[in-house]
Amino acid sequence: MADDDGDSDEDGLTAGACELDVTPEVGRQMKGYVRPDIKADGVHSRVYVRAVVVEDGSGSKLALVSTDQLTGFDKDDVLEQVNDLGLGSDDVVICGSHTHAAPDRTTWTNARVAECIRRADIDREPAEAAWGVAEVDDVNRNRSLEAHLANHGFSLDPGEGDADLDPEGRDHPRDRGLQVLRVESREGEPIAALCRFSVHPTALPPSNTLYSSDVVGAAVHRFTAEFLDQRGRTRYVEDGEVEEAPVAVFLNGGVGDQITVYDSYNEHGLVDSLGRRLAGALKAAWREAGTALSGDVTVAASSRKVEYRGQEVEPGVRVARKAFFGAPFLGGAENGPSPLHGLGLEGRRRPQLLADEVHGRKIPVAPAPWGPEIEVQVACIDEVALLCVPGEPTVEMGRRCSREALEELPENVSEARVVGLANGYNGYFTTPEEYDRQHYEGGHTVFGRHTEALVRKTHIDLAREIAAEDHGEPADEYHGASAVEDHGEPADEDYRALEGMAEDAYRGAKAVSSGASAPVASGDAEGAIVRSPEDTVERYSVVSMEWRGGRKGRDRPVDSSFIRLEVEEDDGWRTVASDLSPGFVWRVDGRRYTAEYEVPCDAAVGRHRFVVSSPSYRLETSPFEIEPSHSLQLQGASVDEDGHPVFHGQNPSPDPGTSLRSRPRRPEGGTVEFELDGDDYEADLCDYAGAWTAETPMVEDGDVLESCLLTDGDGNSSGEPADLTVGEVEAVGWPDDMETGGGKPPGPFGVGSWPI
Repeated sequence: MADDDGDSDEDGLTAGACELDVTPEVGRQMKGYVRPDIKADGVHSRVYVRAVVVEDGSGSKLALVSTDQLTGFDKDDVLEQVNDLGLGSDDVVICGSHTHAAPDRTTWTNARVAECIRRADIDREPAEAAWGVAEVDDVNRNRSLEAHLANHGFSLDPGEGDADLDPEGRDHPRDRGLQVLRVESREGEPIAALCRFSVHPTALPPSNTLYSSDVVGAAVHRFTAEFLDQRGRTRYVEDGEVEEAPVAVFLNGGVGDQITVYDSYNEHGLVDSLGRRLAGALKAAWREAGTALSGDVTVAASSRKVEYRGQEVEPGVRVARKAFFGAPFLGGAENGPSPLHGLGLEGRRRPQLLADEVHGRKIPVAPAPWGPEIEVQVACIDEVALLCVPGEPTVEMGRRCSREALEELPENVSEARVVGLANGYNGYFTTPEEYDRQHYEGGHTVFGRHTEALVRKTHIDLAREIAAEDHGEPADEYHGASAVEDHGEPADEDYRALEGMAEDAYRGAKAVSSGASAPVASGDAEGAIVRSPEDTVERYSVVSMEWRGGRKGRDRPVDSSFIRLEVEEDDGWRTVASDLSPGFVWRVDGRRYTAEYEVPCDAAVGRHRFVVSSPSYRLETSPFEIEPSHSLQLQGASVDEDGHPVFHGQNPSPDPGTSLRSRPRRPEGGTVEFELDGDDYEADLCDYAGAWTAETPMVEDGDVLESCLLTDGDGNSSGEPADLTVGEVEAVGWPDDMETGGGKPPGPFGVGSWPI
């Protein structure tokens, strides 16, 4: 491979990336909330597999894969399909984004993961890369403060914790850091953005029946949309160069106790608003990385499969031989409650005097469905090491792993970050102090009080191997946690009787079809429009249409849109939105489909239509008009300290039962036109005041401002002009934020809620 001047690029970094749709037909069980009675009937957002493959000048190659699934895919199966690429277990990291709104893997999705890696490898080209960082506010929080604070010596019951008690600061219980590896071609065209951030993508609650990539998918879409024009094409950037959209590969971090904040009126608004915030941080980290791009990037990785077999992993510290859930697991977590959540199982544990050598204060209630073998991996890209954990590490467990591994890694590695849901799933990984509190995370830590030690010690082992290879020395035969001597049977004999207890029933509840899924894009269905939208709709409204097609969404295309919104222009119809973008959802009942779309505040006005595209049919609705909204709320007027009028207004109040995107309370920009003493005036938005102000003759409470009309920056208005009395400001309603996790657990089949 050579550049235009004939110089060889063989000694530098090469990279390629790929993104593939892995959304199956509807009708499958959601993997996340273990509710076999609730199955998907539609799509909120597609689920994808994304991969970036990098190879340094020495020939070290690494494939990093993110899947919009709860836990990722079968790595061994994928490796068998890509072994001809020279990729072994050391060289591939496969992570689940941990969306709870996706089905389990199938042979088809495994094949798509392998295909994604293969395409990314084929597309490798000379590249440059660098890491950037950003801090994220108002996206995640720690759901188990009392357990986290136990790391600092506190002994608190559930509900007594406060972030201000943390001696390292109120932000210490969460991980605000977002890291991005910016990868682009030598010509400056983006290839990939490898992102790591810690959050549970559970904005969609247990009652949800729509496939979704949740907040992660929203962030990826918002970030990549920055590189495209409204037609989905590349756009010109400030320096005049054409810029492609990078493939954004999302790796979750110390996700165990990090959940989303719930500060929007429904799940759709929450997904959208949190996605916007994450996308903003992604963009900031991407820009920072752009100042340090280099082709001289090194890659190194090592993995190992180890087993929990009752061995001593540190002096006096044993792990379990069998995996068991504790009582808190049965109630589910705050952001994903089960029907037993109301029993108050959080914190239920044995008295200290009855603590077990291995399982500590856990009250075992059922065997966990995971075997004792796990895969642990360390992957280094330049100065950052990714410590892969096959499950959900808490933020503090991740920090301890990072500190200890960093001491053994090569000198050029200055940062180590835990990556969760990597290469498999074997439950949670808490610190011993957190485990003792037996919150949900501790009850879901299944191989005993020191479950984390086997992973942590293996990370140290692998870090030493990488450091030895970096110095050109043979790795020491360090046995560590993975090959320690067995000093007798572990102290879990008391639980052997539990091995058969409820195991079949639990496995049955978790099971979903893992065979080859029915193909989508089958092309054997006929379609017909059943209902077109109303003739005229306003911005901010939800518009819908219906059609008949194939069962279970099997006529949906793969990797392209199913439903498009088009606007009529002089030269024909142009696509302005699709089911691949926010604000769209669709469902199917038998053969009858319903699609809904919330018209944004800045939608183009004029004639529109919906187009449904399938391999076997193309349908168009009757055209309809989109008009500006006339529903802005002009709440009233007050007077500032200088005697000038101040106008207060808000956007139309969203309906939590129907709204499909986030909506800011205050309109953006615009003016308020009004009359005072027969003269016309115009008030402009003052961002500082959060209201519209104007310089006029002095007014006071009781004065009347006539013909007041609020118009925002997009041309939406408050309708008919109205007279306002200075000093009278109406408090127009706005819906409350949704409850954490969506409130009470859903009833059978998602109808109603459980009474507890």
